[in-house]
Amino acid sequence: MIREATINDAKVLADLINDVEKNSEFLLYEPGERKLTEEKQRQMIESLANQCNATILIAEKQNNFVGYLVIIGGKSKRTRHSAYLVA
Repeated sequence: MIREATINDAKVLADLINDVEKNSEFLLYEPGERKLTEEKQRQMIESLANQCNATILIAEKQNNFVGYLVIIGGKSKRTRHSAYLVA
């Protein structure tokens, strides 16, 4: 199942992102470089929820988070139609 993240997902999502960063050599941050906490993730979810062209999608399988996609749209009039993706 794929759905939008809510602030109630902050802890599990932060744990998943930290785990993915720890186990991949192809992401922007190296293991331990970013100190993502539940509170920081909650703030990100709230911030993106207030934008009309941004969200975080969560992939779940049997009630376990198995993936995520962060979508952040452009802020200027000329780039609002575009987004950058973090998976």
